[in-house]
Amino acid sequence: MFQDVTKRESYLLSILVILGLLTFTTACTPMRASPFSDKVETNLSNSNGSTIALLQERLSHMSYDEKPLRIALLADSHSNYRDLEQAVHLLNKQPIDFTIHLGDMTELGLAVEYEGVLSMLGQLRHPWLTVIGNHDAVGNGKYIFKKIFGEYNQSFVVQGYRFILFNNNTLEFQNEGIQFNWLEKEIANSTEPVILFQHADPFNKHNFNTANIKQIERILLLPKLKAVFHGHLHKFSQTTFGTAHIQEVHRTEEVSYALVELNKNSMTTHLCHGASCEKNVVDISESVAF
Repeated sequence: MFQDVTKRESYLLSILVILGLLTFTTACTPMRASPFSDKVETNLSNSNGSTIALLQERLSHMSYDEKPLRIALLADSHSNYRDLEQAVHLLNKQPIDFTIHLGDMTELGLAVEYEGVLSMLGQLRHPWLTVIGNHDAVGNGKYIFKKIFGEYNQSFVVQGYRFILFNNNTLEFQNEGIQFNWLEKEIANSTEPVILFQHADPFNKHNFNTANIKQIERILLLPKLKAVFHGHLHKFSQTTFGTAHIQEVHRTEEVSYALVELNKNSMTTHLCHGASCEKNVVDISESVAF
């Protein structure tokens, strides 16, 4: 009898939690059929593609000698929206060419979460791009992401570097698959040094099987690949594989972000908590043909 009462109380509590979530996610937003739908209150479409075109128009004519390229990196802002807002405020005070979010903007891939993040990142005074994270791909999240930002994988050249935005979330894309062959060809055929941005760390054993890791190692050894930036593990860390510098970016908790400055032969990273930053200079001149 006691167990039956406990079960009923547990079910009631679960229902109350779900009702509370629905109330919270719909209280300050336009009415929608369900917070779990893929209907998003935004006019943005193919935002990454449009931003890339804008960056190429603004920056492609620039050379290394005229000015370095300055990029800000954010990661894993899910459940850290107040810190994200403060990070945006700090980034707006600095001379940045563009920002890249390394994924996990949302916790559950909900339309209302995407709308909230768009509102916050929309306050940036410079262009911004994003890759998809595993949390962003939950439920209808991957379809919402594609509606707003366009293709999951994109490659573009700005100021003498090739930048690649890559989806490497294998568990959430088991049906679609991950385009490792596309990535390998894109880097191998590049005439520019390559900087890769993705969500998960390259050797994540929860994400990748043995065959994946063998191909990833082959990709990381390609001489044109100079750096890989990722989030997912929620801390700052760095390593190298071959000549590639692999940099993990801290989640936005504690108002964390990274700043990257690219010159002809070197890359400088500033790993920041608020206004306090640690500087690191990386030589990327080896095997780069200019």
